[in-house]
Amino acid sequence: MSNARALRSIHFPSSMAERDIARRRLAYEECLYLQLALRLRNDGGLVDVVPYAHTAGEHLAALKQALPFSLSDEQEAAFQDILRDMCDGGRVMNRLLLGDVGTGKTAVAASAQACVMAPTGVLARQYADKTGPLLSQAGMSWALLTGATPASERDRIHAQLESGELDVLFGTHAVLSDDVTFKHLSLVVIDEQHRFGVGQRNALRAKGPGADLLVMTATPIPRTLALSVYGDLDTSIIRHRPV
Repeated sequence: MSNARALRSIHFPSSMAERDIARRRLAYEECLYLQLALRLRNDGGLVDVVPYAHTAGEHLAALKQALPFSLSDEQEAAFQDILRDMCDGGRVMNRLLLGDVGTGKTAVAASAQACVMAPTGVLARQYADKTGPLLSQAGMSWALLTGATPASERDRIHAQLESGELDVLFGTHAVLSDDVTFKHLSLVVIDEQHRFGVGQRNALRAKGPGADLLVMTATPIPRTLALSVYGDLDTSIIRHRPV
């Protein structure tokens, strides 16, 4: 049904069947325009941006070996989704990792970390306490940056980020500060992504043009579901807690 006929039929249908066809036509058009707009917005922000093509090497193997347990089938499937996206040099990763509390999202994200932004200092420290020792075992350096970080330590972290000496940074909104600069920010991980605004997410990504993005949430609010359904984010889901 054409758009003009659908507009007439939705107001003055000759039958209930015609009304249903008109409604379907208009609903389809609305969904199509929304999907195209999201795709254009996503691709438009990546014009002249060269995606990173990551390489899975010895650090990743060492990190998986350092884990005190084996990944579940769902965790491994999510990990492979992320790894495939990150090793693809033709596109920038935009992926949502969705799973309830206790399903092991952190263990999956640990294999794909460069800058991890959490909404609170407590959560950021939990990430550092849980994941930091595993990164150290795998031969990678890391640091924690929050609003409570002492000035002297903050200056040291800034210098390590600028020189590329630091491999992984855990932090809060503090990482968005103008004085936090990265030599090569190739991956951004955002936990509880619905607690950050789109502007904040984009501000962090702007510190590393072409950086891959992994967002995580245990709260599938309607906006998050809409973003995944309409193409702004690819989705990996962990439905069950590991044994």
